[in-house]
Amino acid sequence: MLLEILESLNISVNRDDKYASLIGDRIDIGLNLISLKKGHVVGELIRCTNPEKKPQNSENYKDFFTDHLELSEEAMMLLENYKKTFPEVFAALEKRHSGKGPT
Repeated sequence: MLLEILESLNISVNRDDKYASLIGDRIDIGLNLISLKKGHVVGELIRCTNPEKKPQNSENYKDFFTDHLELSEEAMMLLENYKKTFPEVFAALEKRHSGKGPT
């Protein structure tokens, strides 16, 4: 779940919302501090603890980042503030990961 918040997290927009025509069908609410597809991180906030073992195949970045990411204090504060401000995002992700919500 943490990797989803740190990366790009796209959600569907309710088409009945009055702003839907302005923002489109989907919106990215992730922090975009990492890219699982490209293996990139925002160096000021996150670092890889073992960059020389970085996988060549983008399919393996999720496992690699799970074991080899170190977040700075600023990144931790950003996550904490995000969770305080938008607890419903974390609740929805927890529900989805528990198998009780939409995927």
